[in-house]
Amino acid sequence: MKYFYKLRSKILKEGLLETSTRIYIRQLQIPEDLTRFGPPPPNAKGFFIGDKLGGSGWEVQLPDGSIEKYYVELPQDIGFVSLHFPDAPKCHLGQEINDTSIPNLAKLYIDYLRHLVMAAKEKFRPD
Repeated sequence: MKYFYKLRSKILKEGLLETSTRIYIRQLQIPEDLTRFGPPPPNAKGFFIGDKLGGSGWEVQLPDGSIEKYYVELPQDIGFVSLHFPDAPKCHLGQEINDTSIPNLAKLYIDYLRHLVMAAKEKFRPD
């Protein structure tokens, strides 16, 4: 709980949300596996895995010369990308946290809040 409180305060005060990306590639064979994503979009200049949003896909050059991203789903048998907050907690309720990805930390946080609300409802339930 304290971690998310401090993170929220940092975002509000400094306007910063730092994340890191972790990429695990099980097996990727280029160019064969690229065909699994369908034909590249017109003007595709390259393929990326694990950008700052955790996405993967094609970099496409637009007529004005700028680059846009065209995202695709990365199949699990190729690998996966996970996003992480900086200095994530290593322990929760006395248990070691092995998966410090943002979705897992958020799940632990929401589960804790859910339990807290249920306990409060039980304690303050009118008789």
